[in-house]
Amino acid sequence: MMSDLTDEVIRYLPDKSNTQKGRISKDAARVLKAKIALFHRDEAKYPEVLADMKEIIHSGRYSLVPDYTKIFLKAGEYGPESIYELAYAGDNSGEGNILARALSGRAIQDPRSAEQGGLAEGYGQNTMPMTIYNLFKEGDTRREGTIIDYREEIKKSRNWRLKEN
Repeated sequence: MMSDLTDEVIRYLPDKSNTQKGRISKDAARVLKAKIALFHRDEAKYPEVLADMKEIIHSGRYSLVPDYTKIFLKAGEYGPESIYELAYAGDNSGEGNILARALSGRAIQDPRSAEQGGLAEGYGQNTMPMTIYNLFKEGDTRREGTIIDYREEIKKSRNWRLKEN
């Protein structure tokens, strides 16, 4: 795979601004190359991929969103942090695709509160142990935006159902 991610190949890919959403771009290929180098602990590639990542970080093409929990909402799709997103052409229900639903703590494009169906209809088959949950401090929006705390979801779901009746 790394032979497909050389600078000689990447240079022929379009810039993100010149391609359709969900299509591969130069930056997406560079990030993939960095992930592969890190995964395989290919220390010989580290200087090259570090230079690529620095160029992307300092390019001004991307920025962090102030509220992390908004990234996973449909409105956060293709946001300023996004280098590459899997595109899904479905029934436009906002449900995403089966892979996204199965691998996310909540549906990628449709995180649900109890008022929106919550625990009864939500996803999150790949939950994590409490040791990971506890790595996040109370009030860290990354925890709320990434991890379903089923204790809280059950409370919300019960309260919502009581209001409904």
